[in-house]
Amino acid sequence: WSVSNRMIQQMYIPIIRMLIVSILEKDPVATDLYATAVVPQVAQCRPSIYNRLRQVLLQSQVNFERTDFILNDLQQVYSCFGLSCSDIGVVAKSYEGVNIPPCLATQADAPMALYRPTTDVHPIARIDLDVLQIRILTTLGSFSFAKLWYMYGRNSPRQRKSDNDPYYFYSLSEFAVASSRRNAEPYYSAFVSYHNDPNYSDLLIRNTLEGVGKWDSSKSVEQRSAVVTEAGAFLVLYLHLIAQIND
Repeated sequence: WSVSNRMIQQMYIPIIRMLIVSILEKDPVATDLYATAVVPQVAQCRPSIYNRLRQVLLQSQVNFERTDFILNDLQQVYSCFGLSCSDIGVVAKSYEGVNIPPCLATQADAPMALYRPTTDVHPIARIDLDVLQIRILTTLGSFSFAKLWYMYGRNSPRQRKSDNDPYYFYSLSEFAVASSRRNAEPYYSAFVSYHNDPNYSDLLIRNTLEGVGKWDSSKSVEQRSAVVTEAGAFLVLYLHLIAQIND
């Protein structure tokens, strides 16, 4: 799983580079070609940035006067693709009239919600992208692939002490059954008492993804998608956040 995801990450590098160069060269044909490959992928990262890039690059004639803003938006989604500024690199050639913004979005101390962290918390903070991408997959009826996202994670790599350490992601399924959730009092006890199961969120999400239980395959795709994603956001991540705050 981690190997296939890292292979996909590397495949993003050349097409993002070519899109940037095409924009800087003000080549409308090449820009349209590479934007068609890159921009739809941004929907899994930041819907607001996706809508802006789709509007300026795909739905109308490219306005190269907005190059600075386009490049800044692209930089904001590097981390979602598992890439850093150094992976994409710096364009060696200078372009007259273009002020290429410095790439800061993927740095360890990049501001988050206007606060600058003292440690690199960005990888774990990207776990919310798992919820977004599970929503996209389940909305399309792809529950089997959504289960892979839930089970193994996709956006929050674990910290590695050396290159020899295995490459794993934090996952929603891990958070759903973590013993640390007991720190989320008084909410944890209230949820467990109501559901009569300490692993209530994991059971609900797994059953819904597999099409069994209360929200089985006879329910609509929209219903099952809503159950999975809302449970992931509020029954899993909310309790995990409260537990971390109380720890």
